[in-house]
Amino acid sequence: MMKKITICFFLIFFLLSYSLAGMAQMRLEYSHFHAPTLPYFHTYFGRELNSFSACEPRATWKFQKLDRKLLEMVESRNHHPVLDYTLETVSLISPFIEGGLTLERCLRGYIKQDESVKNIGIIAMTTLIGTQIVNVVLKYAIARDRPDLGAKNYRPRLLNTKITPSFPSGHTASSFAFASVMGAKYTKYKFPLLGYAALSGYSQMYVGNHYPSDVFAGAFLGYSVGEVTLHYETVIIRTFLFF
Repeated sequence: MMKKITICFFLIFFLLSYSLAGMAQMRLEYSHFHAPTLPYFHTYFGRELNSFSACEPRATWKFQKLDRKLLEMVESRNHHPVLDYTLETVSLISPFIEGGLTLERCLRGYIKQDESVKNIGIIAMTTLIGTQIVNVVLKYAIARDRPDLGAKNYRPRLLNTKITPSFPSGHTASSFAFASVMGAKYTKYKFPLLGYAALSGYSQMYVGNHYPSDVFAGAFLGYSVGEVTLHYETVIIRTFLFF
């Protein structure tokens, strides 16, 4: 009995931690743009991605120019309130959806003594945590500034989440990691899950939180971590049960 209670507390702690991580991304301001509030230092890669002048190497300049042009095509201009509220909501709640469903799988498995469901929860939880660890390391190693289109910036209708470096997109990484694992376990929902992950990534560009390259990198990161986790699923579950 005590073991079950301990496990439940651990799972609740995971959900709270994951939720707080999502909330930490939320900045309670309505300003159209502001720099990240968490301190970081620009690295070589960050300087390369942040550079946008003709004096920079031609390949770097062209890449940043293309990235910016693509963002200008996608980012909202606040002309469609319903769409703005919808996609901004998606951009904010995706961590809670993924964390909540992961917790639900874990608790259902433990309560109903269903090993397969419990193991899915464990794998999903491991994937989400692993993805965010890699994501945070990359964010601060690369230290790319958040997008700033000046007067064209999207003005948040709910919350602004630009408090950490831009590359890669953490929300997109988590969404694709979640879709990778759950899609492999529930094959009937594989494409709807990938569609949800794609919508999560698109929403990050729509509200001006990330450049397209940030989102693509996040998608690749999340899906890759998911596939690696699935490959070592047996080892992970045995390790978890050992403790």
